[in-house]
Amino acid sequence: MVWEHLWTVHKPIRTPARRRIPPNIQGEATHMDAQGRTGRMQWDGAAITISRRSGEIRVPVEQISAVEWHQAGALSVGWLRLIVPGTPPPRVQRRPAQMARIDRYAVVFSRAQQPAFEKLRHALGM
Repeated sequence: MVWEHLWTVHKPIRTPARRRIPPNIQGEATHMDAQGRTGRMQWDGAAITISRRSGEIRVPVEQISAVEWHQAGALSVGWLRLIVPGTPPPRVQRRPAQMARIDRYAVVFSRAQQPAFEKLRHALGM
């Protein structure tokens, strides 16, 4: 019937919000810095420097084969871990967040610190 469409309730279609992704700034920025709970990651365009209380590690970008990313939640921490070939994997823990805390190539961050690490991850192109 012609009038049936007048009685149906139309629900609004919810589309996911578009995340504003920063442009790939590899080669454009000279320095990026992300402070986390267990350390700080700094990128100078050629290498990533991971600074902790125990010391610093400098990893050239060419040596990074992948990046492990875990997003922070409301009650959980996130981490950014660099996968470098030839390095032993961290000891297996029951909780991945504990593993990220002791891994020398990972930095744990809170939800408030996550935007800086997202920019760093995107700048690496991974």
